[in-house]
Amino acid sequence: MIRRSRKPTKEEVEAFEQSSLYISTKKNSEDMTKLLNNTMDGLKPSFEAFRNAIKPVLENIKNIKETRENRFSPEVFLSTKDLQLRELKDINKKLNSRVTQAPSEYIIIYNTKYNTLSRIVDGVELTCDLSENGKRKSFIDLLHKARTYITTEKVKEHLNCPTGDSVSALKKSINTKLQFELSLGTVKVLEGKQGSGYRINPKITIQKVK
Repeated sequence: MIRRSRKPTKEEVEAFEQSSLYISTKKNSEDMTKLLNNTMDGLKPSFEAFRNAIKPVLENIKNIKETRENRFSPEVFLSTKDLQLRELKDINKKLNSRVTQAPSEYIIIYNTKYNTLSRIVDGVELTCDLSENGKRKSFIDLLHKARTYITTEKVKEHLNCPTGDSVSALKKSINTKLQFELSLGTVKVLEGKQGSGYRINPKITIQKVK
């Protein structure tokens, strides 16, 4: 037979609350709560000091983590040549997107800082150095600025060439060098026409970058 517990009466509850056991237990509980509150208040300055002390350590850990993540980023392992190649590809892409009519067959990047002409062929950068011969650079600069035919006399005067034949020989040497080093085949970058002078081949787009 299961005996069910009886709910205490109101009188019994009042009598218990007046008992010494209840009063002692309540007082101990209040004292314990007060002690804990005082202890936590006393520890707050210590907790604050500890948090301030480890803050620089946590910042260093965060910086170390970011450094490690960046260290293994693919960008870090790209050489200067790889970055230049990427830049050239981007320039080629932008130039091609701007051409709407009669697109050029060849795009050449003219780096005026390093005096080089570059071209991308099958993802490979081909470069021609112009710094070894000042007249080659001056010839290309003159024609690039004009964007049309310039008479032989003006070219002679600008380049300080003694004769028309010397200008023609310079043009030929430039074309041969660019055909070989930029893999242009039989395409000539500089064109000469009797009675008109010299110009850059319309099939060639030379884009200057710094």
